[in-house]
Amino acid sequence: FILLAVRTVFIVVGLVLSQGFSPIVITGGIATGKSTVVKAMVTGEMETKKLEGDDEKETEEKEEKKKDPDMATYYLVDCDAIGHEILLSPETLKSKDVAYSVSPGESVYKAVCKAFAEDDILTKTQEIDRIKLGTLVFGNAQKRKTLNKLTHPRIAWILFKRLFYGSFFSGKDLVLAEVPLLFESKSWFLQSLFCLTVMVTVESKEVQMQRLQARNPNLSEKECENRLSSQMPLATKEKKASYVLNNGSDRAKVEKDLNEIQQKLMDHIHGVGISVAQIVAIVIMTLIAGLVYQIHYKGNTGAASSQDTPLEP
Repeated sequence: FILLAVRTVFIVVGLVLSQGFSPIVITGGIATGKSTVVKAMVTGEMETKKLEGDDEKETEEKEEKKKDPDMATYYLVDCDAIGHEILLSPETLKSKDVAYSVSPGESVYKAVCKAFAEDDILTKTQEIDRIKLGTLVFGNAQKRKTLNKLTHPRIAWILFKRLFYGSFFSGKDLVLAEVPLLFESKSWFLQSLFCLTVMVTVESKEVQMQRLQARNPNLSEKECENRLSSQMPLATKEKKASYVLNNGSDRAKVEKDLNEIQQKLMDHIHGVGISVAQIVAIVIMTLIAGLVYQIHYKGNTGAASSQDTPLEP
């Protein structure tokens, strides 16, 4: 009875851990459209150019999706937002006028100001100017390394807390995180948090460059080049990802490919992929439970036998 109870506990823990904590991460290069993909996964709609009569059709489709009981709900975690907010001063984070998701105690403002004391990175209001800081670190590998050492561990810890909350307490079906520098972080802890990785890419570096310049007209061509070269090549990231989505100009194809990837993700989490993990977890935990019980049982038996056997003089 004891052995059965122990095995049952371990089986339940194995099922909960393998199926409950299965966060999905969206990553990729700069200006590849990661946020667009995240929005499409959550809403079920890929952004496209509207034609005449599309507004009415779009409203009908939205109403139809609202009625769809099978549509998954997501708990979202945005690492870019976390990275921006931890650079704010503790005083700013204490403000009640804005609902920040980072607490004052999680700010790295003072550490960054100290590390870059010789550089002009502050605004007139004594906040960190992210544009100045970005121009500085993307043009200097050593300064970028210094900044990453200060920010990445803090981001990873906040991310872990949110993933845990989203998986077990948010009431959502799935946890979806956008982590642009997942592979660049070189953090085993950060990368091991995710079971499934969707890598967003584009056709070429030229397309990526065009999108970056269009999105950031204030950046010079040299500054854009520095930002692209500071990241891991898209081809290298693709090899590390579970799934790759080419976010090209053919929106219909992108939407079709994304739907297929989402179906594979659901199959993995609720179907064959996860069931294999569950089987392995159950087998290992059952063996451990059996081993512990056997050792305990034999130990008690041995102790009883020694007490029943008279000691020789």
